[in-house]
Amino acid sequence: MNRGLSVSAILISCLSAIVIAGCAAAPELKETREIRLNKTSLVRDVTNRQTDSIPLDEASVFSPEDPQALMWVKLDDVAGRHERPVASREFEIKSSFSLKYIGQANKVKPDRHKWAVVIGIERYRKTASMQFGESDARTMRDYLTNYLGVPEENTITLINDMATKAELEGMIKDRLRGLMREGDTLYLYYAGHGIPADETPYLLPYDGDPDSPAITAYSIDALYKDLDRLPARNIFVFLDTCFSGRTGREEKETMLLAGARPGVLKVKDPLLLSKKIVAMSAAKSNQLSNYYKEEGHGLFTYYLLKGLLGDADSNGDKKIQLKELTGYVEEEVGVASRRLFGLSRQQNPVSLPKPLTDKEEAVIAEVQR
Repeated sequence: MNRGLSVSAILISCLSAIVIAGCAAAPELKETREIRLNKTSLVRDVTNRQTDSIPLDEASVFSPEDPQALMWVKLDDVAGRHERPVASREFEIKSSFSLKYIGQANKVKPDRHKWAVVIGIERYRKTASMQFGESDARTMRDYLTNYLGVPEENTITLINDMATKAELEGMIKDRLRGLMREGDTLYLYYAGHGIPADETPYLLPYDGDPDSPAITAYSIDALYKDLDRLPARNIFVFLDTCFSGRTGREEKETMLLAGARPGVLKVKDPLLLSKKIVAMSAAKSNQLSNYYKEEGHGLFTYYLLKGLLGDADSNGDKKIQLKELTGYVEEEVGVASRRLFGLSRQQNPVSLPKPLTDKEEAVIAEVQR
């Protein structure tokens, strides 16, 4: 007889804690049985906490934002009385570097001419999940509203099932055009899967089908054309995704496209015709967009935020120019991907247009620490 047993623990504000799981069953039986432990996991969630539970989002590092930590315990032959703890696991509660500054007094004054669209898809309806996609988006939203001066009322956040194709296209093609004014600035951030099809890259919405991207996904070309029609002076796009047909936010690669082979599917970089758009993408077209498991972020997002918070300020003038930010992110992500994964999962971010020309001196952020 095999049965899963999950026990929850409340996260507390300390660096580490112990989760101890025990069980009690059939109190009328006097015999204390030998515990036969099958498997344990520390997770953020399980499919069903009553019977036949399956662990989801295994982790050893949690954030104070996580509502709970679960210890999933599977025992062999659980009938009888069990009085002793059956298992214990250590876990760490670690604040992300980016949350270290958010919420302090030195916030930037909101600027009504700034707008933000933040998209984070961690759970998909028809394909594999993307680990840390939701937390990446929420952290980026907090940074934009606190340190780039985007008013909360000008910030549109779409998480998981909110980020459908209809919602994405309707928001960018229609609603934003009615809200923004000439001279405004837009920041668009996306953390989710990307799909290549006929050498055209697509962003995969929550309800998208990897096997039918032309119908169910949002092409990069269409996205840039739609953005170019907005009445904005400057548009900054940050895409923590890849277009290799696979996902890198796992220990092992997961294929998103049936029949795809790593290193074979390649797409052409989208041509930016607009003079108002600057885009930073997490990886070259045939590379993975990796995660930084220890920090709880996508690798690109981690160094993007770290650069915006001040590490990209190479000349120490307290201003982050585009050339400083792009140079910092490209260098740090390249080095970190080799250190963490080796050459087989090398990641090199791409900035467009190339060269940045008159935009490279533009100040995208000021250091607030």
